[in-house]
Amino acid sequence: MAEGTLEEILLRMFRCYADRPAIGTYIESRQRYEYISFKVLEQLVTSFAMSLYHVMSTSHAHLLGTNHTPLIALCSVVRLEWYIADYACALIGIPSVGITASSDKETISFILSQTETPLVVCSQDKLSIFASLASNGDTPGLKHIIVMDLNEGEDVAIMTGSVPPVGVTIWRLTEFLKKGKDQLINIASFKTDPEQIYTIAYTSGSTGTPKGCVFSRSLWLKHILSPSTIGFMGIKRIWFSFQPPSHMMERESFHMTLLGGYKAGIYRGTIEHLFDDMRMVRPTVITSTPRFFLTIYNKYQQALLEEYRQYLSKQDKPVSQTGTDEPPSPDSLDLSQAPYEVKDIVKDRFNEYFGGRERLIGVGGAAVPPPLIQFLSRVFNGLVQDGYGTTEAGGIAGGGYTYSGVHVKLRDVPEMGYLTTDIPPRGEICVKTDTMISGYYKNTKDTDEKFQDGYFCTGDIGTVDSIGQVTIIDRKKNIFKLSQGEFVAPEKLENIFENGSRLIEQVFIHGSIWRDGVIGLVVPHKDALEKWWIENNTIEEDSSVPDIKDLCTLRPVVDLFLSELRRVGEKHCLPGWEIPSSILLEPNPFSQENKLLTCTLKKSRPQLELRYREELERLYEEPSGDKKTSIKRSIEDNVMIHLISVMKNNGIPIPPSCSLSKYSTDDAPPINVSLTLTQMGGDSLAAMFLSNLIQDELGVAVPALKILKEPLSSLFYFVVSQISPSKALEFKDSPFSSQTGHASFESGPGRNDAEINWQRETSIHFLHVSSSVTKLSDRDDIPRELDDEERSEEVTKKENLTDDQIKILLTGSTGFLGRFILWNLLNSEKCGLVYCLCRGDNGKERLLNILKKLQVELSEMKGDKQGGGVEEKRRGKESSFSKMVSKLVVLSGDLGLVRLGLSEGDYNLIAREVDVVIHNGANVNHVLSYTDLKPTNVTSTKEILKLCSERIKHKYLHFVSSIGVLIEGGDETTEVKKDRLRHCSGYCQSKWVSEQLVLGAIDNGYIKGSLSRPGLIGAHSVTGHLNRTDWFYLLVCGLYHLKAYPSEWGTGKTLVIPVDTVAQAVVALSLNRISESNGLVYHLDNRESVVNFNDIIRSLEKAGPDSLKHQGNQMYSQLLLKWDRLHLSLSPSPLTCV
Repeated sequence: MAEGTLEEILLRMFRCYADRPAIGTYIESRQRYEYISFKVLEQLVTSFAMSLYHVMSTSHAHLLGTNHTPLIALCSVVRLEWYIADYACALIGIPSVGITASSDKETISFILSQTETPLVVCSQDKLSIFASLASNGDTPGLKHIIVMDLNEGEDVAIMTGSVPPVGVTIWRLTEFLKKGKDQLINIASFKTDPEQIYTIAYTSGSTGTPKGCVFSRSLWLKHILSPSTIGFMGIKRIWFSFQPPSHMMERESFHMTLLGGYKAGIYRGTIEHLFDDMRMVRPTVITSTPRFFLTIYNKYQQALLEEYRQYLSKQDKPVSQTGTDEPPSPDSLDLSQAPYEVKDIVKDRFNEYFGGRERLIGVGGAAVPPPLIQFLSRVFNGLVQDGYGTTEAGGIAGGGYTYSGVHVKLRDVPEMGYLTTDIPPRGEICVKTDTMISGYYKNTKDTDEKFQDGYFCTGDIGTVDSIGQVTIIDRKKNIFKLSQGEFVAPEKLENIFENGSRLIEQVFIHGSIWRDGVIGLVVPHKDALEKWWIENNTIEEDSSVPDIKDLCTLRPVVDLFLSELRRVGEKHCLPGWEIPSSILLEPNPFSQENKLLTCTLKKSRPQLELRYREELERLYEEPSGDKKTSIKRSIEDNVMIHLISVMKNNGIPIPPSCSLSKYSTDDAPPINVSLTLTQMGGDSLAAMFLSNLIQDELGVAVPALKILKEPLSSLFYFVVSQISPSKALEFKDSPFSSQTGHASFESGPGRNDAEINWQRETSIHFLHVSSSVTKLSDRDDIPRELDDEERSEEVTKKENLTDDQIKILLTGSTGFLGRFILWNLLNSEKCGLVYCLCRGDNGKERLLNILKKLQVELSEMKGDKQGGGVEEKRRGKESSFSKMVSKLVVLSGDLGLVRLGLSEGDYNLIAREVDVVIHNGANVNHVLSYTDLKPTNVTSTKEILKLCSERIKHKYLHFVSSIGVLIEGGDETTEVKKDRLRHCSGYCQSKWVSEQLVLGAIDNGYIKGSLSRPGLIGAHSVTGHLNRTDWFYLLVCGLYHLKAYPSEWGTGKTLVIPVDTVAQAVVALSLNRISESNGLVYHLDNRESVVNFNDIIRSLEKAGPDSLKHQGNQMYSQLLLKWDRLHLSLSPSPLTCV
């Protein structure tokens, strides 16, 4: 794969690995990552390349294929579309320039002007910037803007924030790709010059305008095939892309992964889901800045400290590490002394954060603290390597030692006191590498300064020993790098703060490669501060304003300047790490006399650092100025404290494995259980940590995403329901409060349905992760090449089923509709055994009584057409009934429980025997919320889907929903908008979610099935058998009892369909199982016979002379409001309807 030109290597990559997965993206509707193959990637890249070549050749044909080929710009966070454009440029020899998505308008304008870019590919959120630059004439060469994610129908004017710029064509990416498919050009015919520009990567520009690093096509190949970039060739590389693609390390790693035939997953773009995404992709190679890994390290340290305290407290005689007999305080503990058994307990909570498949962990971009390397090496599975390199030179060293082929020398920096004659030698690190660029784009000044005698001058001050070990100790210029890899130019910040506030006279900004933010030394403006003090404090007549030295020690004054720095920083749109988090107020100004200013009146930074070294260090350690007296509890610890407190105070058993002493409420702040972990300030990492805590302490597995997004009340209820289902019922039905006063459930758990994430509720992730289910296409007995219809026929043949052997599982058989579905099934010649799920031990007895009543009603209405005497007729009916119910098998279970509440034997029985499932069971209640109905109506659907897709035997599913899910009306193809769901009842919401789950399982190939949506179900068309708890029946009874009706309803209409008609349709749809019905939705309503509300009123008036007592035998017509008051005045006694 490594021989040939760049375009030849890429084409071989596409074709050699055609059927392998290449790039994966998160599919929101399916809650998982899905990968496109190399073949599909080639098609997308080729389409883009052909369209790009066509567009560029219309205006720049004479320059294409030369060293003057125009560049195109790519600007977005990491996306699949970014790499499609990148590969397309590589194939046809058009140079590209990556622009970081976080770049400001000034930086973008500079890059576009310097490169004279005629075409930009950007994401929708950056479109307004590029359009504005084009409209203002700042980028006269810009003629085309391709938007990666601009959808059909979206107004370009709205997206750009103004009228689209004249002379600039704005393309949707979909249109651009389609245009490329129509171009009849052979992609393999393109030949490029190896020394032609491949890309320009711009530096951050922290010291001024950014500098463009020029990479030729041949140099790029050296980068992506370099051992220093690849690491270990034997590792099967699975890459997780979450850093800006314009950063060279990210781009190199992505390209190198695909060149090896491996796959890369792209994170969805929100930091809160970063670790969730990583655990789904499960990368084998992870590289990032120290800041990323320090986030996890700090969590680990906190957890280790807590565990170590618990360990010491259990000893017979806990001895502090200060030599006293007092219990150890948090500040006195030395975590390096923690025994390995303690470290192993904490390690097990963390080693799955990256998915558990990591083989190589690279840390670079800034200096790496040694404890971080030790932590990563101990806790995670991969080899840990800290790297050192630059955009200009590529990889320089790994593990502190220079790579093969890298030459290093030091250069004196006398102005900073670093000389090569020092012992050990010190100076600016200059390097020569095989992957080094030759200079900056259109920038001879910086090129001459940084590239000297064949070496690149890094600007880093360091030492190099005799065996090539490199150690960085400083930066040459007045800039420094933070632990997350961000460069900070302190002089620029100092100018902003000094010029932005009347209170500030001088500022010195300090940072460190070991810290992730800056701190400040501030000299107040004496007169302005004294004026503020007088205006904001009461001054006695005989007193004076405190001395400036005393003012600088007061906490309100320190807070004032912190607030002022934050105000100025936000005004200038500074990132958080450039705004001081802690400050020291210095009453004496910097001057030449105190040697804090140079002769040119510039700050003497070495002198400032020397003078205030101890104070600055204290600012880092004690940002509040107060000594810590106790450990600050994490969000996840607080949640655990209140969860356990709630359980204790409500009699819910706590597993003996739980360390109760760890969760004292003495220093726990209050929490609001109606909030989610995200709303409390938690992130994906905190959610995973809490998930591990709940698993370790309470033995309950809770998905991290559930913890992150759902209210804490729902989380608490879920945990309790898993530990003690019987107690959970009390927990749910009875609002209660924790005796600690911290946690309360004012209106019961899970009532805040306005915050429901419908995308998450409809996820079929539970099927993806289940080990017992398979897709239809994964069945071992089905050839891969069969299409859907052939596969369905093949399954039928394999299972050797005939119509009269079809075995059914029916849920909801004791309900109003369910009993008639059961009656029709038992009387169908196509149906074999019918398994019914019933709660309680007397389920069969209840069902038999229901069926007997139905038989009596039907016999009475149809009359006796049989000959013979009374006894003979009785025996005939009994024989017919016995034959019918001989097909009935009643199983004890519960829809709201795992595996439908069935015993292991019963579950295995239906998993093995049942052919068709009719899921009709539900809690029909239009008052309860979605959260209340979810366990019965939604969780049961998930369990049914698992059953239908069981590996042992797939089953056809017919799901009975409700026409009520269409709140705004429509037909079978109408899509319900999620933003309208809040207007539905909890029951209709639960039915909609269940529908989406069923359709998602069908679409993903787990099952075959169909859905029906009955309308308003009325009485039996023959017997008049009706549902006495139905709202429509109760409404009619109420009208009759009140002798009045709302006048607004007079012209209303209702659609009622007999229950027997609905039952016959459900049975027919379920037993036919035709392949054409797979995934279809059927509306079961009565549009032929519409009932007017006035007809109902007239029928009630004709009920009889004694039924209405007022004159004229007519019902009163009242306004709805008055009718409602009349209704509320009634006693709550049961209504009867004659």
